[in-house]
Amino acid sequence: MRVRIVLTTGERALVARGQFVRVDLAAGSILVGKVDGAWCAYENECRHRALPIDLGASSPMSDDANFLLCHQHGALYRLRDGLCVAGPCVGEKLASVEVSEEGADLVVRR
Repeated sequence: MRVRIVLTTGERALVARGQFVRVDLAAGSILVGKVDGAWCAYENECRHRALPIDLGASSPMSDDANFLLCHQHGALYRLRDGLCVAGPCVGEKLASVEVSEEGADLVVRR
């Protein structure tokens, strides 16, 4: 399924500072950011338990902004490939979502 999304000015500012942001879709949510200048997106679901990574938190990021952090189980996922490097699901990867930029919008394919 192809979905066009528009990030707010505030969300784009967070992404420009290296953060990932949550984007709610009709079915669930994804985490979107940039890694080395390229758009990157993952399903917002921890590999340990099927819960949103940012459940109960204002951001899906670790305090140092170097990882995506599951706020329920403490799993740390690398930004560049979604690999869990610490926590209960070490070695597993977040499900990646294809994302591209078309004009001012992003297009995701799930």
